[in-house]
Amino acid sequence: MKNKLLFSSILIIFLLWMLSCSEEKNPVATGVNPVISKVKLQDKWSTQSSGFYKTEVWVNDPQGLGNLTGVYLTVHESSGGKEIFSDSLYDEGSYHYPEAGDVLAGDGVFSNRFQTADISESVDQAEYIFRFIAFDMQNHESQIWENLITFGPNSPPVIHQISAPDSLSFQNENTIFSITVSDSDGIEDIAQAYFESKSLNRGFTLYEQELYNDGDFENHGDLLAGDSIFSTRILPEFLAGKKGQYDLIFHVEDTNEEQNMAEAKHLIYIENFKSEFVAFDIPDVILIPPGSGEINRELITAEVSDPEGLADIDSVYFFSLKPDSSLANNGQPFIMVDNGLPYNPGGNLWIETGDETAGDGIYSLSIFADNTSLPGVYTFSFFIRDKAGNLTGPVKKTLQLTQ
Repeated sequence: MKNKLLFSSILIIFLLWMLSCSEEKNPVATGVNPVISKVKLQDKWSTQSSGFYKTEVWVNDPQGLGNLTGVYLTVHESSGGKEIFSDSLYDEGSYHYPEAGDVLAGDGVFSNRFQTADISESVDQAEYIFRFIAFDMQNHESQIWENLITFGPNSPPVIHQISAPDSLSFQNENTIFSITVSDSDGIEDIAQAYFESKSLNRGFTLYEQELYNDGDFENHGDLLAGDSIFSTRILPEFLAGKKGQYDLIFHVEDTNEEQNMAEAKHLIYIENFKSEFVAFDIPDVILIPPGSGEINRELITAEVSDPEGLADIDSVYFFSLKPDSSLANNGQPFIMVDNGLPYNPGGNLWIETGDETAGDGIYSLSIFADNTSLPGVYTFSFFIRDKAGNLTGPVKKTLQLTQ
């Protein structure tokens, strides 16, 4: 027993000695230094651009983000390492340095914006090393983070032609939007093409979808990969919630993240048609139970369709006119759901009402009768509202509560 205790004591002393030695040899392991976890900046900068390139650095600190004081940037020639530029990045929400473009103060993201001419006046292609280091209030330094950035002449892409119809509805099958593009740096310099839609009635702009130059005609509507034509196939989902005149606004971006300078847009009129009721499942009669605390439940459903697809359905609901000519639910509509949630008597019966399958176009709601229910004929007036504002209804159905 004494030998076991002696061995355990020796082992503990040895481990403590090893730990103290490792701390002396590697002071960084004490966990006081800031750490750069991420750097975001473009890897190609145009020497022909007068625009600003935003640079962001994510930093953590063991003592908390409030202990950080700044991030320092130096730029060096890739050959020889000569320093040619230096500046700071800030995390103060652009309060003192609005030109830096920082968004939120104290979130550990340090930002600044630079022009290529700030760093180098040469218009020739060259590579530079961007070197970042973070500091805290105790002057602890982070690790050095380096990015290799290419400077060089670049011309923004140009959109020459837009191919799109002047009007569009669900009746237009296999519609394809396309643009003809050029880039003096080569068509392979195009990194992205996409379009937005702007409602002239509502005044807001939405990102829509990408355009492709991959030769995938079946999925994207593009005929030939690597040519000057970028295309996209328009699916019915595009029409959901749209009605009236829209500007289609097209964008092309190159590997320098420069876009077409001239606005490229096309005016289109989008038709949106009303939804329709397909079928109802409503019992003819519900019995009013005689005893207190007893409840009879029935599920009523309304199957609907929409020419622009079920994604265009905003709501399905009904009003209930009672036998005494007053409206049930204080005159408010009964909202039906298509969420696939089973009936849960202990839950929210407006949501967990017993709908069978989510997204199948069959909207459901459980209705109940107890011994306080008013007997007689109830008239339900059903409506559908779609996301474009079209209203379908009323479609009236009756149900009798009897004792």
